[in-house]
Amino acid sequence: MLTKFVYNNFMLEKFVTGKAAVLIDAANLSKSVEGAGFKVNYRKLRRFFQKDCNLVYLGFYTVAFSSKVHQEFLKALKAKQYTIVTKPLKVIWDHKNSQEVHKANFDYLIRRLNERGKRVLVFSTRFHVAKELIGSCDKYFDILKLKQEFLTKR
Repeated sequence: MLTKFVYNNFMLEKFVTGKAAVLIDAANLSKSVEGAGFKVNYRKLRRFFQKDCNLVYLGFYTVAFSSKVHQEFLKALKAKQYTIVTKPLKVIWDHKNSQEVHKANFDYLIRRLNERGKRVLVFSTRFHVAKELIGSCDKYFDILKLKQEFLTKR
């Protein structure tokens, strides 16, 4: 495991100082990495964020599926110190419009955090991130370039 994280000659520890909160959009993370043939090692993902900053919150936002497999997965994440936030499944028939609302909500959140002097990093893949998010965040990272840190082949 790398002791220092370098991304295009950028040291993460120089950008992230003090307290940090990580909010994970579970569906987006899964689709991003699975489409490229990877899966997330959630223990390594937590360590990735803990190693260079004071991680005070690690939230995993997901739909509340009632399957036993999903419940066991969430229980395992909780044991790995993730805070699980679930909401009921909402069926949206017009995917394009719902996607625009989803992007706008994150853009709004990022802008409000920036107004409060908070730095915001966005981790995604280039095909699963809105241009608005890249424009409003302080730094964008393509997680596929971080595969040695917390991704494994499927």
